[in-house]
Amino acid sequence: LDNRIQYETQGEAVIISWTPYEEEEACIEYYEINFNDQTFKVEENRTTINDFAPCMTYEIEVIPVSHKGNNGKSAIFEFTSKEFRRF
Repeated sequence: LDNRIQYETQGEAVIISWTPYEEEEACIEYYEINFNDQTFKVEENRTTINDFAPCMTYEIEVIPVSHKGNNGKSAIFEFTSKEFRRF
């Protein structure tokens, strides 16, 4: 997944999406997303994460998990959140 992750920031949220490796795609049951000492599962190859502090650098890890519970090759990426404007 390494270079197959795209992200877009929207206010205090980031939308991430990724393209699984072709050889792994049929075996993936879900993805684990690790962020700020939290882990959550998603079944799609896209998710939204909320509640980022402004102007901070974050690391997010995406791990494909197979039907048998085995982890595939993970991807870690960093991004810096923007300054939020509140009116």
